Amino acid sequence: MTVWNCNGSLRIDAGYFGDTLKHTDTAMYTETHQCNGSKLLDVHGYRWESVCRPQPRTIGSTRGSGGVAVLYKNELRDRVCVVHKDVDARYMWIRIQKGHRKKLYIAICYFPPAYSRFAPHGESPYSPLYEDILRFCSMGDIILLGDFNARTKNEQTTLFDTSEASYKEISTEEAGLQRQAQDMGEVTSMANTFWRWVAHMD
Repeated sequence: MTVWNCNGSLRIDAGYFGDTLKHTDTAMYTETHQCNGSKLLDVHGYRWESVCRPQPRTIGSTRGSGGVAVLYKNELRDRVCVVHKDVDARYMWIRIQKGHRKKLYIAICYFPPAYSRFAPHGESPYSPLYEDILRFCSMGDIILLGDFNARTKNEQTTLFDTSEASYKEISTEEAGLQRQAQDMGEVTSMANTFWRWVAHMD
C-alpha cells in the first residue's frame, strides 16, 4: 500500500505509471487535479475509485484542483469498496476486507489550505470527518491518511507514556522527538484547528 500527494502528476505516461506499481496492490493519491467528468489514467490490471470537485480550477479549464483517488488490483475488487465520499470532495472512505470478519476503514484526505477559496470559513473543516470516524470505528479499524494542509511549522505536540494507569507526560526534548519540519511558513488557523481536533480524539 502506498500514498502519494501527486499534485496533478497523474497526467504522466501510462506505461511508466504502471511500472511504478509492480509491487503494489493498492495505491492512494491526493491532489489528483481530476476534473468532473474526466477519467484518470488507464492502468492495466487495476481499477480506480475517486472523488473530485465539481468545478474546475478556473472557468473553461480542463484541470481541476484537490481531489483524492485509490487505485487497486482488479482481483481485489471483492475486498475493496468505497463506503463514503465527502460532498465537498475533501476525502473518501474505503473499506478493505482483511479476513472473514476483520474490516479496515481508510479515509484518503486532501483538505484545501486555509487561503484557498475552497476552504470553509467559520467552521472546522474536520468536523464531518470526525463524525465519520465515530460511525466507522465501531465497525472495524481506522486509518487516516493524506494531506490535511495543517501547517504547523515546528510546533511541538504533547506525548504521554500510557504504559501505566496514570499517564506521564514525556519530554520530547529528552526523548529526542522534537519536530524538525522543513515548512518555514506561518502556522495557519487550520493547524490550530487540527491540533485541537486531534487532542479531542480518543
